[in-house]
Amino acid sequence: MQRFLHCSSKGTLQGSLRSVVLSQVVVACPILTQMSEAAAKRHVAAQCLREARFSDALKGFREALELDEGDPATWAGLSSARLGTGDVAGAVTAAAKATALVPDWGGAWACVGSAAAAEGDVARAAVAYA
Repeated sequence: MQRFLHCSSKGTLQGSLRSVVLSQVVVACPILTQMSEAAAKRHVAAQCLREARFSDALKGFREALELDEGDPATWAGLSSARLGTGDVAGAVTAAAKATALVPDWGGAWACVGSAAAAEGDVARAAVAYA
């Protein structure tokens, strides 16, 4: 199947197909070809996340982590995708990994707060957001 996708100047994927095969999309976008493979997979997964395509996002973040386990942004994205699929425990674990990698990054702590709130732990969410 041919895919008619293109990449805007900001790296946002555009196209009419919702079912994305990540390896095909990476080739289709010139901006993504300038990134590492892990960063390109994270970028595509983040686009899926923004479109609330949580299963595609999960797949992309997992593939990115297979290539680079030390990227806190990928762990944070994985946490958000897991929340989107209802996997609260998985979201908590991924958010904790992001904060362990970069303890002073607010984005990781926002993931901790979101995951804690989804668990019903309002006190821990408040601490994370502070």
